[in-house]
Amino acid sequence: MFFAVKIKREARANLAKGNWLKSIVVFAIFCVYFGVVYDTLKAFVFSLMGLSDSERFIEFFLRPSFDIIRISAILLSISIYIFVLFLFSPLIMGSARFYFEMANGVSPSILEIFYFFKTPEIFCRVLFFAFEFMLKIIKNTLLCLLPGFILLIFCSFCFKGSAIGIGFWIQRFGILASVLVILAGVILSIFWNMSYFAAPFLFLLQTKGKASSSIKQSSLKMKNHRGTAFLLTLNFLVALIPCFLILPILYVFPLFFEIFAIACKYIVSDNCDQ
Repeated sequence: MFFAVKIKREARANLAKGNWLKSIVVFAIFCVYFGVVYDTLKAFVFSLMGLSDSERFIEFFLRPSFDIIRISAILLSISIYIFVLFLFSPLIMGSARFYFEMANGVSPSILEIFYFFKTPEIFCRVLFFAFEFMLKIIKNTLLCLLPGFILLIFCSFCFKGSAIGIGFWIQRFGILASVLVILAGVILSIFWNMSYFAAPFLFLLQTKGKASSSIKQSSLKMKNHRGTAFLLTLNFLVALIPCFLILPILYVFPLFFEIFAIACKYIVSDNCDQ
């Protein structure tokens, strides 16, 4: 608890040193980049699927016909949306570099956000890291959610069409239980994935070597600090609630990104006194 309070104070102090405005500009650059790329890809996928702007995306998947062209379009659209994450990874890691430098007492330049676009070698290295990082997160999340979804499918199909009676109530109870298991799986997956909380910042400290080594190091470093990282992440998720308004976003995102950077600074240096 003391550690969380300490880094929040340090984050506010770092941002107060003339870095608030730069942090807001970095966040605005990221949002503009996201908006342009997302809208471009969305328009491309919609035209590929033969959807009008007014037609909902989900309506395409609910159409009665299910031919090979439609299946190919679905697979292609999923591939495109996964690919866009790789387009964002250099910018995300550039943002992490910006906040990590601030956490280490340096007044960072806004151009740090574009650091991983400097050379093809640096760009490819961060893409390899993002790919391995995402695979770890997706694998852990699926393993945590799988039992709940298996139970949900089992209850939905085994007691399908049951009249009101014992079968009906077993199905309802099973669906409720599966939803609770899925929710527990979500919480468990967040906690489990905290093993990789420090991986992006460890990657920033490495200039050579395999990108996967930072992920392995993070698992070792986070063994005794997953609880702290989990609580910080929950605080961030709670703070996102009022962010449907513009002003809270401009406060919450820079503050918590700097909090995460400072937390990782102490964890990486083994100076995390909770």
